[in-house]
Amino acid sequence: MWWNKTQLLLCHLRGRPVLAQIVLDFLLTICTLGICCGNLYLIVYSAKAGLLDLEALTNFLATACPAITVVQFVAPAPLVYQAVIKPSGSSLPRLCYWAQAACNILGAAYAIQIGNGIVLGTNMFGLFFQIIYLVADHIIRNGNGRWLSFAVQIAAVLNTSLIISSLGSPVYFLGHGITACNIFLSAAPLGSVKMMLSSKKHSLSIGLTLLGLVSNALWTTFALVMTDLVLLFPSVLGFWLSIFQVLLLLWSNSLLPFDISVFLLLCGDTRETVLNEIVGKIDKQKTETSLAPTDCEMAIAG
Repeated sequence: MWWNKTQLLLCHLRGRPVLAQIVLDFLLTICTLGICCGNLYLIVYSAKAGLLDLEALTNFLATACPAITVVQFVAPAPLVYQAVIKPSGSSLPRLCYWAQAACNILGAAYAIQIGNGIVLGTNMFGLFFQIIYLVADHIIRNGNGRWLSFAVQIAAVLNTSLIISSLGSPVYFLGHGITACNIFLSAAPLGSVKMMLSSKKHSLSIGLTLLGLVSNALWTTFALVMTDLVLLFPSVLGFWLSIFQVLLLLWSNSLLPFDISVFLLLCGDTRETVLNEIVGKIDKQKTETSLAPTDCEMAIAG
């Protein structure tokens, strides 16, 4: 039972550095997330305090944010094209395309209500590409069956949703919807985080991961400059999740100075695995130091 292993673990840890190492690894991971976000806030604070040119920073972000988002929308196109012309039997991530389309609709509706042309143009461009990707997924699933009618139908549904959202939805509703969609999209690549932490092998795209990190960093900075909470919440959450993806990449390649496998404890059904791993480390430490069993261990064993 895992509870007995937990008791044994606690006995082992009395006077031992293993628990301190686990806590230190967890704190270092959390501090890394905090420091990265703090650096973005420091840039904005310096600009607003006059240490940096606020107007130049705003103009740069107003150009860089939509530009990198456009790159994000276009980036999957080569993979989608290859999937269409060379079907491998596996379908595209349709759910992610629908979620991104919903996010683009809510973002465009929000931009219409506040009169932000940059955000509107970016989201309309993204919506166009999501329609293309959904049509490509339809072709793969149905073997070119009636893809044109599907494209017309889906375009009509999405554009009708945009009109309704821009005319009748309150800003706070749009903001919550955008936040929810962005959390899903940023967390989607971490769906196999349990497997990656257990095997120390990642299935993440390095290019797309870094692109998402830079994009979320720019949008978080832009939201701080504009004091726009609707943009800030999804951007900063996406930034945190992107940082964790980068930490996974570094850790899986043994390039991280601390261990993030402690986050397996957050996966509800993996605590026994984590305890086995930790107890294994302690047993190895005991073997190396030739420690005899303690009274506590003897009591539990008995």
